[in-house]
Amino acid sequence: MLLRARLLLLLLGTSVLAAPLSLRSAAQEDSAPKFVRLADGRISGICIELLRAMEAIDPGLRISGLEQSLPLPRLERMLEQGQLDLACGLIHNPQRAEKFRLLRPALYTASYGFAIRRGDSARPQSWAELARVDGPRTVLAVSGSGVISKLSSLPGVSIDTSAISPRQNLVKLQYGRGRFFYYRLQGLQREILEAGLGEQIEVLPSVIDEYSFHLALSRSLPSPVVERLQAALLKLHADKTLARLILTWQP
Repeated sequence: MLLRARLLLLLLGTSVLAAPLSLRSAAQEDSAPKFVRLADGRISGICIELLRAMEAIDPGLRISGLEQSLPLPRLERMLEQGQLDLACGLIHNPQRAEKFRLLRPALYTASYGFAIRRGDSARPQSWAELARVDGPRTVLAVSGSGVISKLSSLPGVSIDTSAISPRQNLVKLQYGRGRFFYYRLQGLQREILEAGLGEQIEVLPSVIDEYSFHLALSRSLPSPVVERLQAALLKLHADKTLARLILTWQP
């Protein structure tokens, strides 16, 4: 399929790909820099600019629904059930690779680490060190996050994924309802400051793991549509548009 997509890549900008193609998607709530709510209420971010760039190079392509934001679990459920055609910026893990088509190349990678309450002496720099921490080892993660499968495989670690946003987890961390908040390091300090918790919570500097984020497609999409989207993504990767978007939103 990747070879056929590369052949389609050569045809981008011609009438071959001008046939109308309307696809359904949605933004993901609380997911900056993928989707960012601007001061005027509009949604922008890596994924909005990426999908609009795909439309620009494939004149017949239209992606609707990006003005609505959905919690990640609902977004994934609708994608799996075929109610949505694509979702932008999902972490690759085995469960998602089975449910969806995750296009390559990855859109970007992000480093993950821990936030803790100030004054906590536990400062793990790896999964192995986390397993040796004295006292509670409760790790908070956002509901539906792609990192949950990794956390679930760790021995001796308790996981709390009941919060649906980073801010909810930061508040839980503040009140001791978890000891570590595992989240994307790029932007974690901003989340803390926006929650007004800069004096209570700090970010540990160590990168614990890295994850790749992908354009995810419903398995109900026919192969020609998948190949067409793959070709557009390859074009944006080849001409460095994708790299410029990532640098703008995730410096």
